[in-house]
Amino acid sequence: MKGIVMAVGLLALSMGVSLGLMFYVSFESLKLDTDTALKQALEETMVALDTLDPSLRQQQALSLFVSNFSLRKKKAVSYKIDLMGFIADPLALRIRISATDTASLFDLQLTAEETMIEVQE
Repeated sequence: MKGIVMAVGLLALSMGVSLGLMFYVSFESLKLDTDTALKQALEETMVALDTLDPSLRQQQALSLFVSNFSLRKKKAVSYKIDLMGFIADPLALRIRISATDTASLFDLQLTAEETMIEVQE
């Protein structure tokens, strides 16, 4: 009887550890994918905005970012993109993305923010 209780306890413990590791890997994967897509899309957006006239930059900023980001986003994740700050000259852009992954075992949510500022050399 004592051996059965110990075996069940060990099984429950190993299942708990396995679920914890699955959550950790899922969350880190979502975070890495979101951060990478955000930084790459923001960099491409800054390059595209740099070629535009400064008076047209603010109107095009969010639409250019969304089109660049949509190339990299995961299909099973829903994203909410906010333009938090914009300066036309020198060019500065601040973006916040809220990601919700409902396709995984866990309902994962995270928020990523990034700011990029043009540097004159």
